[in-house]
Amino acid sequence: MMGVVSYQLYSQRMSLEQFKRTELQSVVQTAVSTVQSFYDRAQAGEFSEDQAKSMALETLRAMRYQGNEYFFVDTYDLVMLMHPTKPEKQGSDRAVEKDGNGTLYIKEMVENVKKNGSAYQEYLFTKPEGGFGDKLSYAQGFEPWGWSIASGILFTQVDAIFWQSVTQGGLATLGIVLAILVVGVLIARSIARPMASLNVAMVKIADGAFDTTVAGTARKDEIGNMARAVEVFRENGLKVSQMTEAEAARIIRDQEARQDMMIELQSAFGDVVDAAIDGDFSKRVPAQFPDAELNGLANSVNNLV
Repeated sequence: MMGVVSYQLYSQRMSLEQFKRTELQSVVQTAVSTVQSFYDRAQAGEFSEDQAKSMALETLRAMRYQGNEYFFVDTYDLVMLMHPTKPEKQGSDRAVEKDGNGTLYIKEMVENVKKNGSAYQEYLFTKPEGGFGDKLSYAQGFEPWGWSIASGILFTQVDAIFWQSVTQGGLATLGIVLAILVVGVLIARSIARPMASLNVAMVKIADGAFDTTVAGTARKDEIGNMARAVEVFRENGLKVSQMTEAEAARIIRDQEARQDMMIELQSAFGDVVDAAIDGDFSKRVPAQFPDAELNGLANSVNNLV
């Protein structure tokens, strides 16, 4: 039985890491979509390409998720364009930057982005407070400008979430542990899959793909409520794309604010699913957005768990 428990805990840890990898990819894709919007507006003549680049970098500099997580941008020529926590290094040569193991990790990551379009990179990160920590970054290329747009998380964050869930779940007996794992698997299957589908739809819609099909709108449960809320976002985006320039400019500003809230909500979704997988069903999505539809979506998730 001990072997079964060990295997289940190992599987849970690997599932959590994979979920965080997917989550990291999703937020970087959102950042790339933001840059794409500035590029498209420059191509349409709204402003110059240099202005578009500057505005895109400043927007990414201000973007945060999960508290203080941030994005950084390098050129394909390995010049640092933007790093919100290291502004003094902007313009520096990243080709010679090494991690704690002496690996040219930025050079390796950007070369893989140039070759494959995107890349994960594991490296030994020097913490601001001192010491080292294993870190995972995901980078995606933006070909028109030759940019590598990236973000990362420390593996210690994943470990902390995992061990916190194990502690909170309690290991009084093997039977309790097994019960939690079984319930976690069942909840994950019933919630995580449709939520993952909605997450993909939300990312596509945020990227301007208003012809995206939102699955689950006919369901009569909380998942259906969430799907119908996402469908409203899609329909609103479609309406904006058909409006006049003046109307569109006004709505775009509103959409950018909503997109930030959607990123926050998407991150909160991930936290709730993480907790559900770990057997903690007390985690809730904060429903305090200045938007009734987003609050309704958050409440649907809370009612579901």
